[in-house]
Amino acid sequence: MAVSVNRCEFQGRVGKDPIIKYTRNEVKMARFSIVTSSRYMNKQGEWVDGKPYWHSFVAFAEHADAAEAHIRKGRQLWAIKAEHSPSEYTDREGNKRMGDGFIVRGLAYGDAKKDFKELDWGYMYGARDEEEYDDGDDDDEEPPF
Repeated sequence: MAVSVNRCEFQGRVGKDPIIKYTRNEVKMARFSIVTSSRYMNKQGEWVDGKPYWHSFVAFAEHADAAEAHIRKGRQLWAIKAEHSPSEYTDREGNKRMGDGFIVRGLAYGDAKKDFKELDWGYMYGARDEEEYDDGDDDDEEPPF
């Protein structure tokens, strides 16, 4: 039987400073987003910038500590290792919606290669039960990412 792996890697710039909260179990949580884009060469041999895409992330425990200390709006993140984590939520009108986000499993950041720092690429410690990730804000009508 084949084993599937839920792993994604990103490189991009941070959209705004992380939002720091705590779960019901007092685990630190940091939410942030990055923008990525692509480039391609057209038939005339000119480079064309592609459409920008925004990606939402949530980091827990030691990754949240790192995000709080080092991630700032506009900063280049050289690599984010993450797990895709779609979610379902109810909007203000009572409609069920799907959110799309990623749980951070590792970060590498820096504004220049000389400033490049690497954090623990290992698997994040702690429980993986979604209840443990719940921020406890039942009135929150936004997606968790």
